Order: sequence, then C-alpha cells, then structure tokens
Amino acid sequence: MDAADLPARLQARLARGCAAAEARMGASNGASDVIVYRKGDAGQQNEDTGAQSPEWEPVHAGVLPFRLGGTRGAGQTRTVSTPAGDVQVALRTGSFPNEGPDLQDGDLIAIVAGERAGTFWSIVEADAADQQTARRVPVVAAQRPEEWS
Repeated sequence: MDAADLPARLQARLARGCAAAEARMGASNGASDVIVYRKGDAGQQNEDTGAQSPEWEPVHAGVLPFRLGGTRGAGQTRTVSTPAGDVQVALRTGSFPNEGPDLQDGDLIAIVAGERAGTFWSIVEADAADQQTARRVPVVAAQRPEEWS
C-alpha cells in the first residue's frame, strides 16, 4: 500500500459513509422533517402588555432530514435548575446530514413531519467533529415557545 495514497482513500471512504448515512435519513427510513430555529433579537412589542417577544428565525431554507435517537450506553443526563431545585433531564441524540446547517447551542428543532411531529428539541451542544458521516448533537425535550401562540 502506498502511504501517499492513504489520505485520498480515507476521504473517498468518508464520502461513501456520508452518502450512506444520508440515504438512511430519507423519509422512507423513518427520518423526520425538521426546521431549526435560532432565537434572534427582541421582536414586536405587545400593545396590551408592553412586553417584547424574541423572534425565532429559521437557520436554513426548507426542511431537513433528522433522526431522533436514544442515548448510547449508559443514560446521559443534564442538570437543569428550576425554581423547585435542580432536576436531571435525559439527553437524546439528534442526527442531521453531515453537510447540514450551521448549528449552535440553544437552537430549537421543530419536528414538522414524522413519528414525533409537533415536538420540540433544544440543542445542548452543537460542537462539530472531523470525519463524521452525520452531524450528531445532544438534544433535550423543549416546549413550544410561548410567543408562537
């Protein structure tokens, strides 16, 4: 084996893996369609209360394929502070195509079609990694923003 050819071979293998992962994310394979939103600046002011609600802007145009998975191995949790005290919440894994949107911590995932349609998930940590076949991020269940009512 020629060592100089190794990086090109690895890149080709990674490209095949990405294509296979994206094929598995197709709707026929149980993937959901989602829209990812990011909280923006304060939006319009409520005439009655004077309160300003933040605007949520889509991170990308259209819907993206998405797979919501469970945790791997031992259950992962995150501590959340509430008025009643600290609470442990379960972390799930959300998978996007590798060439998906520029995700950030706190982005809101709205599942618009699929098994969990109508649910919302918040991205806990959006760090990317090299040589992945899909963009996997830890997510927690979230509520629909009040300002969307």
